[in-house]
Amino acid sequence: MAPSNVQILHPGDVIGETYVVEGCVGGGGMGQVFVARDRRLDRRVAIKLWHTEVGQSDAASARFEREARMLSRVVHPNVVAIYDYGQRDGAWYIVMELVDGLSLGEWLAKHGPLSLDDTLTVTRQVASSLAEAHALGIIHRDIKPGNILLRRLASGGLVTKVVDFGLARAFDEGSDITAEQTVLGTPYYMSPEQIQCTALDGRSDLYSLAIVVFEMITGRVPFRRDTMQGTLIAHLVEVPPPLNMPLRSGGIPPEFELELHRAMAKAPEDRHGDMMAFARALAAAVGVEAAADVGTARCDTCDGSVRAGDVFCRSCGAPQALEACAQCGAPREGKRLACGACGAALVVTGRHGGGQTPGSTEGETPLCEQPAVALVARV
Repeated sequence: MAPSNVQILHPGDVIGETYVVEGCVGGGGMGQVFVARDRRLDRRVAIKLWHTEVGQSDAASARFEREARMLSRVVHPNVVAIYDYGQRDGAWYIVMELVDGLSLGEWLAKHGPLSLDDTLTVTRQVASSLAEAHALGIIHRDIKPGNILLRRLASGGLVTKVVDFGLARAFDEGSDITAEQTVLGTPYYMSPEQIQCTALDGRSDLYSLAIVVFEMITGRVPFRRDTMQGTLIAHLVEVPPPLNMPLRSGGIPPEFELELHRAMAKAPEDRHGDMMAFARALAAAVGVEAAADVGTARCDTCDGSVRAGDVFCRSCGAPQALEACAQCGAPREGKRLACGACGAALVVTGRHGGGQTPGSTEGETPLCEQPAVALVARV
């Protein structure tokens, strides 16, 4: 029997007068997550429904409303978008973008450690999303594989989405919430300053992301002990272990390990200055930074560098428009997504079955696990 604070919802139940529940996809100590259909806009959404006890505590309600406000402020290609929030029978809910894919944790369990190239791609995208949050004065506080969603595009690229800012707290919030001396987070990924309940800034998220990078490469976390207390103490006093595991694509450069260990320094001031400095340092350590600047264009979505020939942005995963029409050869005009001469689409997506993606080899199978979503704009 379900606990009394858990709302039992069934397919067909309606939340907020417009969201029709299709099914439950998971849950935890704070609430449950449902897939629903927005019948006003005819789209599928994800709904996080908090347990009813949240509505009975002023602090918990403030925490929920803070999550909704924060998510609405962070608009970035690698952050799950928030659409709506409200209450249902005393329980708060938040309506979010539905992402078809696996969490990084599920991906690692299914496929094992990532390649170096995929590790750098995921790191850069997550770092970019957190850099935007930090610029808005927001710390995530719970960066871990379960809060990073992955989706393989038909073009071969990976798109990441950071979810669950439920434990985030703004740098400048009032003391009624920030004064709580509760250790919030996931022990395997918590920074030393988070464990000690001291003042946090974006370098706490940087530490957590470094732990995730270690796990993406090795398949294990650096500080795993038999008890939660042992794990927390290891974060505080122990030196990160060596990677000691060759990547599928070759060995690990020692410079890469040095930068990773720097990001896991016990003192925030000994780490990289910000998220993108960390991502750039890892890329430079394996010699890809210089290559990324050769023959580059700018991504229309995030303004990141895009290498010549890429059909997706390595920073945010957005599909990229061709600089010349594949049908008639006419150059792209401004930021148009369709050829001004013949009207052909300039955005390339992978294809299933017949057909060939420009630049691919006849008979080559696209690297994908599910169809890519293409956004078509009228120009």
